Amino acid sequence: DDNATECYAVGSFDLVVNSGLPITDPTPLELCDDLGEENDGMTAFDLTQKNSEITNGVLTQGVTYFLTEEDAQNNENRIDPDTAYVNVDPNGNPVNPQVLYVRVEDGNSACVSFTTLTIRVISNPNPVTPDPIVLCDYNVIVPPGPYDEVELFDLTVREAQIRNGNNWTLDYYESYGDAVTQTDAIPAADVTAYQNTGNPQVVYVRATSPTTGCFEIVELELIVEPLPDDSATVEPYVYCSTDGTEIGVFDLTTKIGEILGGQPAPPMEVSFYLTAIDAENSTNAITNVTGHRNMDAGNNPINPQTIFTGITNTETGCYIGGVQSFELIVQPGAVAVAPAEPFVICDNLMPSDGFAEFDLEDMSDQQVVDLRAGILAGQDPADFGITFHETLEGAEAGTGAIVFPYVNIINPQRIYVRVTNQTNIYEPSCYSVVEMILKVEQLPDVVLADQYRLCVDGNGNPIAAEEGGPSPPVIDTGLDPALFTFQWELDGVIVAGQTGPSIIALVPGTYTVTITELSSGCQSTATTTVIVSSPPETYGAVLVNGAFAEDHTIEVTATGQGTYQYQLDDGPFQDSNIFEDVSPGNHTITIRDANGCGSVTFDVGVIDYPLYFTPNGDGYHDTWNIIGIASGDPTAKIYIFDRFGKLLKQLSPLGQGWDGTFGGRPMPSSDYWFRVEYTENEIPKEFKGHFTLKR
Repeated sequence: DDNATECYAVGSFDLVVNSGLPITDPTPLELCDDLGEENDGMTAFDLTQKNSEITNGVLTQGVTYFLTEEDAQNNENRIDPDTAYVNVDPNGNPVNPQVLYVRVEDGNSACVSFTTLTIRVISNPNPVTPDPIVLCDYNVIVPPGPYDEVELFDLTVREAQIRNGNNWTLDYYESYGDAVTQTDAIPAADVTAYQNTGNPQVVYVRATSPTTGCFEIVELELIVEPLPDDSATVEPYVYCSTDGTEIGVFDLTTKIGEILGGQPAPPMEVSFYLTAIDAENSTNAITNVTGHRNMDAGNNPINPQTIFTGITNTETGCYIGGVQSFELIVQPGAVAVAPAEPFVICDNLMPSDGFAEFDLEDMSDQQVVDLRAGILAGQDPADFGITFHETLEGAEAGTGAIVFPYVNIINPQRIYVRVTNQTNIYEPSCYSVVEMILKVEQLPDVVLADQYRLCVDGNGNPIAAEEGGPSPPVIDTGLDPALFTFQWELDGVIVAGQTGPSIIALVPGTYTVTITELSSGCQSTATTTVIVSSPPETYGAVLVNGAFAEDHTIEVTATGQGTYQYQLDDGPFQDSNIFEDVSPGNHTITIRDANGCGSVTFDVGVIDYPLYFTPNGDGYHDTWNIIGIASGDPTAKIYIFDRFGKLLKQLSPLGQGWDGTFGGRPMPSSDYWFRVEYTENEIPKEFKGHFTLKR
């Protein structure tokens, strides 16, 4: 219509109404919870599994899924991907069950239909992880037997623990993958007698709910614990009887170390049995293990007696017994009696320092014979051996016996005596150990000088010494005659009548004193030497180069029994009898015995003359004379002449000399001549020369 003109036109069209899409409301989509997720109520859903059910198999219809109805109506925020949808809210928390909205569109007609889909996560069973099944490794049915780490396990013994009151179906698998896929389950016939293939080994148990079909898998550990090791060889337990019977008291616990062979205790625990059957069954164990007696029910000795062992690992409970055994043996013992007193010998090694040689095997020494007899206390020395040891450990082990002769290392010294029964058949032989004391009776040290000196005259008679020790010398031991006796020898011959602690040595030689202690009878000796010496018996001195020589040397001679030393004036004593570069004039020679037996002194003159003199009254060189001639020839004559040969003065060697005057008048400075007539070595001689007078 056109309202303004009221004109109109007439036409036609087709109206088509399509019927709704033939969709089906789907059944809920239910999945079991993920394995090992402890039933958290979440899992991934493939929603497309419901497409065919919803569309009734019409392939031209598209199906999409939404979280809300509004999104489905508006075709917004579709779930993508719809093949792995996890039922959680925006915060990641599970939504179980959850309703999803479904939009179905037809590609040909563009018609749309809507429905809903409920998704649900079904809880899996929650089986308890079982305790391991632990068996000890002694099942001999399964080859090769004990110690092979293979046993037969009844896997069903943990089913009640796994089910925890539920009625789940339990199946057993050797791998986790097999348990998931339900392939190669352990056959039912083997479940109660399953032979492990490893140690330890895990068996996987699949617990399935009979109502939902959901399952969970837990691990069941199989452990084969090793048996204690009873393979160690245990030596016989020998008891040494000293009462003549064949019954001994045995502390069986002393064998535990051998029985275990290095296994730790704890956890290993040893028990003892009288029979192999009892040991195998761990019944009727010996109760008094520290005081067991080898007797039968009638108290009769069983010698030897076999003891069987059992070993329990207290940590695993595993036990083995009835195989390992050892013998209890009673054999005759040995007795050692400790000496009541120290074994004392004299100090037989000089110096007397408390160390001496012991020989406790010297059967020629009655003291040794008595010692060994006392230790054996009547036991036959042919059957019982004696050894001596420095340490208790060595004596107990029978090792490190002292080899004689033996020098003690301290004084007194404790050593150990081992008496061994050499008739025993079984090892170890019976023995007994006691202590004894070695003691060295130490005499006082006799301190004698290495050498004494005896002064004698020319006839060999003793004289007093001038210096040093006394002469005749006294050789004194310094010991108390109330405690010791003394015997003196000179050059190996006993000096009669000399029994005191000292002796006066009147003759030279080697003196030996033997000292005996009255209380012990111990002896020691000391030796010294007495030498003789004497003052010079004859002596003299000569001028080697004679009078008026350019160099003056004096040679001194001395004879006698001494060793002599020589002194010129106040100079030092010397061993040489030669004095060189001696100044002219009178000198004093002293000869002394080096051992202090005496000395002599005499004068000797070195004859020469001064080359000048200065008679000026100053006290120096105021006169002139021949030097040193007075002691050699006091009768010599000395003449002084002027240059013209006029005799001015005749001098005496004993006088003051010429004062440089003639007739009371001073002579002028000039050279003057002299002539001296003297005797040297009983030969008359004459010497001429000149000198200078200076004013």
